[in-house]
Amino acid sequence: MELLAGARTDAERHDLRRMITGQRWLPVDPAADFEAAAIIYAACRSAGFTPGGLTDCMIAAIAIRTGSTLLAGDQGFARIALIVALQLDAPQSPQASSPGDR
Repeated sequence: MELLAGARTDAERHDLRRMITGQRWLPVDPAADFEAAAIIYAACRSAGFTPGGLTDCMIAAIAIRTGSTLLAGDQGFARIALIVALQLDAPQSPQASSPGDR
């Protein structure tokens, strides 16, 4: 949803939609994931950080439950990962690579 909303052109939206449909989707377990998201939100608040929203907490909860690594460049997920057992892999920005990597 956020990826598609961030598309700047119809062509970019089309490419993103094609990429998304080719991915493996993790199942949602409403009973477990809704409660886990609320617990993650509360843990973050107790640690002095307010997550970007319950959607981020839900994504984190599903990743934790399924033992999946979350690929996200959002700093909110990096902060959540400091508080709960979220495995996070952050993509490197092109500016972060050294000149020899190009």
